[in-house]
Amino acid sequence: MQGQFSEPRPLKPAALQSIWLFQESLIVAVPPLNEQRRIAAKLDITLAAVDACRQRLDGVEALLKRFRQVVLAAATSGELTREWREERGSSKDWKACVLDDIASIQGGITKDSKKQVDEYPEFPYLRVANVQRGYLDLKEISFIRVPPGKIDSLLLEEGDILFRDS
Repeated sequence: MQGQFSEPRPLKPAALQSIWLFQESLIVAVPPLNEQRRIAAKLDITLAAVDACRQRLDGVEALLKRFRQVVLAAATSGELTREWREERGSSKDWKACVLDDIASIQGGITKDSKKQVDEYPEFPYLRVANVQRGYLDLKEISFIRVPPGKIDSLLLEEGDILFRDS
């Protein structure tokens, strides 16, 4: 490409300092009309393919949501593990029971600044944010003061199952 420039002339828009504007005369190579049509047709095909991909991608989120719902329904109905149970012959032996009949259930302790007594020993305190799916996130631990006679009932032990309320 070749460019030709005229003499600069000042442009003074309101509230701006002078800007020098160069008028440019460029010689631009333009392909023949048939080549322009071929390029335009190729772009139309490519952009149509892009639009089709976008539409398919837009449907993926709804598809994943539906898939999760189906898996959850299968898991809660027992269908997800039906074959596994049949292979082991144990599904007939399983009994439904109330959790309280097979486990000791107890609540935790609430951190209340009014009940914090300086003489009580301080212990690590698990907040809801610490309890994640399948693991404890212990990067940020809070501490709480607990009456000495109550701490034994609050400590987690190996084999405990921890539920969180939110």
